[in-house]
Amino acid sequence: MDYEIHFDSRTAPESIANALVQRYGIPSERILTADQVAFSSGRWPMALIIPAPAGDEHFACVLEAGDELADAIGHISERELTTVLCRAIGTRAIILDGRPGYDTWLLVGPDGTHHSVTVDKAAVEEGNFVITATSPIPQIASDKRTRGSRPLAL
Repeated sequence: MDYEIHFDSRTAPESIANALVQRYGIPSERILTADQVAFSSGRWPMALIIPAPAGDEHFACVLEAGDELADAIGHISERELTTVLCRAIGTRAIILDGRPGYDTWLLVGPDGTHHSVTVDKAAVEEGNFVITATSPIPQIASDKRTRGSRPLAL
C-alpha cells in the first residue's frame, strides 16, 4: 500500500512528523524530510515528507510512504490516515479519490470533513492544485465571496 498525501503548503513538515509519532508511535528517526535524506544512515525512511517550496500557495507539502508505514499503522486507508493527520494538525490536504485518472480528488478539511473536487490537469502539470468543488463547501464558498469570483487555488 502506498500513501501520497498533498498537504496545504503552509503545513510544517515537523507537524506531520510529530502527528505520526504521537498518533501511531512511528520512530521519529524513521520519518525524514527531503532535505534530511542526504544525511540519513542509509536506511530508507518509513515516511518521507517533502516540504513545500518557499512561497508556494497550493498543496505542495507531500507525505510519501509505502508498505512499511502501512504495516506500522494497521493498513488503514489513505483517506483514513489523511483524516487523522488533518484533524491532529489542523490543516487541509488533498488525495486521489481512487477513481481511474487524476481528475477527481478528495479535499480533507482540518475538521476531517471530505469533499469531492476536480483538479485542473494543466495546472497540476505545472505543480499547482487549482480545484473546483463538485458540491458546495461552506468554508470555500465564504472564501470565494471575500476574494471575488476568480478561481480558487487552494
